[in-house]
Amino acid sequence: MDMEEFMKCFISREYDVSLDILNAIQEVLNEMKIEYFDMYSGQVGMNIATSVLNAIKESQIVIAIVTQKASNVLFEIGMAIGAGKAVFLLIDDNANIPTDLKGMTYIKINENLKENLLLPLNFLVESKRKIQKIDLANTYKSAIINISKDMYMEKFKDIKNNGSGVEFEKLVVELFEELKGQYAALKFTNVTREAGYDLAVWIDELEDKIVNPVKFELKYGNISRKQLDECIRKLASISKNQELIFVLYYSKKSNIIDYHSGVPNIVVVEFENFVDKVFEYGLAQAIWYFRNLGAHGRSCENDSL
Repeated sequence: MDMEEFMKCFISREYDVSLDILNAIQEVLNEMKIEYFDMYSGQVGMNIATSVLNAIKESQIVIAIVTQKASNVLFEIGMAIGAGKAVFLLIDDNANIPTDLKGMTYIKINENLKENLLLPLNFLVESKRKIQKIDLANTYKSAIINISKDMYMEKFKDIKNNGSGVEFEKLVVELFEELKGQYAALKFTNVTREAGYDLAVWIDELEDKIVNPVKFELKYGNISRKQLDECIRKLASISKNQELIFVLYYSKKSNIIDYHSGVPNIVVVEFENFVDKVFEYGLAQAIWYFRNLGAHGRSCENDSL
């Protein structure tokens, strides 16, 4: 039986949850060709507890909508965890996250729910389809090991002198794939250009400090201040509240631009500077470091706080 064709999702929710929320979830699941149902659908019988447990067992993933009064949802989350199912949480802004759920994958419910749900849920689904297990209980390594920084920098410098933007993007993707192998809780995707950025990275270690995923826009060529200004204007016009966007630029002219975006959630960093910090501190700490520079109105090329 093909798991992709027959994948099912149980939606754990209160009876009176907003239709806007349900519609957003259902639209995403329809796009992903995943069958969905909940305890209020016709598939659940008279013995609710038994029917819900059976429905969870028949599902590959569980989406749980956590609100202030979601007592049955918390119970069903426990059932799903006990059954070994992948659980994805949607947290209402007014709801407090129980301590025992803080290590789980979640996003906040907002007006951009469909867009914010699509990428992380897609990653979760793909991980199930590939029968992969991600242990979110493990913490990040403080520095990168088993990856040759010198080898990568040699490749990047060759592209800088003789390559193209496409080659640069491909090598950046390769590097992020290598980084993913160094972490227990790093999620990474290379997204389509129509999405407005090139890469998206979920970093669970920073989940209480940033809104996941962190988005990356890559710029290559004879980079000028004017080009960066245009890039920032474009990103500012499409960015959502509180999301963090990194612009990594790699200039063929070997010039480092002392640049601050002026937008709190958009951070501009010269690519080699970014890679240096990643190899020195690890990806999560490097991202938090540059984010703080930007939040304090400092250029990331003036790297001291």
